[in-house]
Amino acid sequence: MSELKLWKVYGAAVLVTAAIAVPSLAQDDKEQAKQDGKQFEALQRDLDGRADLWMRRQACPADLFQQDQTLFSRWDLTRDYTVGECEADPAACLKGCFDDGNEDACFQLAYIHQQNAPKALGRYSQALFAQACAAGSDGGCTNRAAGILRGTTDDEPFLAKADQAPSCVFRSFEVTCEAGDAWGCTMLGWQYTSGEAVAVDTAKAKAAFEKSCAISPDFVACDYARTELERLNAPDGAD
Repeated sequence: MSELKLWKVYGAAVLVTAAIAVPSLAQDDKEQAKQDGKQFEALQRDLDGRADLWMRRQACPADLFQQDQTLFSRWDLTRDYTVGECEADPAACLKGCFDDGNEDACFQLAYIHQQNAPKALGRYSQALFAQACAAGSDGGCTNRAAGILRGTTDDEPFLAKADQAPSCVFRSFEVTCEAGDAWGCTMLGWQYTSGEAVAVDTAKAKAAFEKSCAISPDFVACDYARTELERLNAPDGAD
């Protein structure tokens, strides 16, 4: 595997776990972690019965984006949910996600489930990222596309769609970058340097990396974008 390929895969892994700079549950807080585990078991049972959720997981994020966005969320009138709120009361965020169509509630649920649940249960966080994407979260779409790129779970639907996955991932990062998601732009830049779904295009890669930093110069997505820009701008950077 080439150095660039390793960097690309590492970047995707960082994307999914660092979409928000929030610490995981404290290692020494075993009682709280156990309590949260019970709450997440109830959450998973609820999600298992939502057929529409699992259908969304099978769809390309580029096609899902804003599909279920409500008029209120388009006007930015819905409330914001924090990671702490959803970690303490997943049921409240579940209601906000599915009953109110709140993209933030869906995204935070996806994120904390990803951080606290075993990797074998990654299908739940990926399905919730898809739900967030449909509700209008560009970050939800980016994280779902990254999950497809990495083949995060053994039952990832796109593992059986090898002919569609590269194009889907590229289109999704293209959509989220256009929507103003810094990680979407960083991942789009990687797409243009990898040549997997589209021809290698250094100029477009640079433009995507630069846009990531223009969107959020202090965010970790820009840190990785800057590293790639330095590599591309080096005398042998295109090699």
